[in-house]
Amino acid sequence: MQAWLTERDSGTLVVVTRGAIALPGEDVTDLAGPRCGVGAVGANRASGPAGAGRCGLRGRRRRSRGDPGDGEPQVCLRGGQLYTARVHASRAVDGLLVPPADRPWRLGLTSAGTFENLTLEPVPDADAKLQPGQVRVAIRAIGTNFRDVMITLGMFTHDALLGGEGAGVVVEVGPGVTEFAVGDRVMGFFPDGSGTMVAGDVRLLLPIPADWSYAEAAGISAVFTTAYYAFRYLADVKPGSGC
Repeated sequence: MQAWLTERDSGTLVVVTRGAIALPGEDVTDLAGPRCGVGAVGANRASGPAGAGRCGLRGRRRRSRGDPGDGEPQVCLRGGQLYTARVHASRAVDGLLVPPADRPWRLGLTSAGTFENLTLEPVPDADAKLQPGQVRVAIRAIGTNFRDVMITLGMFTHDALLGGEGAGVVVEVGPGVTEFAVGDRVMGFFPDGSGTMVAGDVRLLLPIPADWSYAEAAGISAVFTTAYYAFRYLADVKPGSGC
């Protein structure tokens, strides 16, 4: 990609995919396609002004001259009709998700592939007996990141639940737990998803600083640990290291 970008008058690179883009009511049938195509477009954008407008993604079998989608970085063709991605306010009149009544719930999916399949589902075994080293947390805010986007779009290769990080209040402690008490504000990772009520492993939780809101605390865990891992273990940054 970088070598191609340095060539003068090298034209426009078009990445053609099949089954990699889902319209409403469709499923993505080629999970590798989005990663390869979007990765190429993303690398092109990251290259700076030199690559601006020189790489596009086409969700169709072939591309002909004079496409009405020319100039768009990504288009999708279905039955002779060309579609482009746009962000707009929801047109649904009764589109708000309704949580299950009188029981804990969490964010889930009816099926992966589109954000329209998001749903609010009951938390299974929400009142199950806590195991040693667990606390039950009433979640006040959840954090979402690109991992959740990948799960929703069906691009995540492992079984995982939405909202794996959050912040809330401890309402029950399990056997042997001394790190936290009922009423403590905690933040961290919740592998079983961040529902309104969830059991958490104390090894994955930290106290929330007094001057942080629940929303602020919910969005820290993944960002901090990613940065820490990159600096400490990948780059091996030490005092005095140049950046």
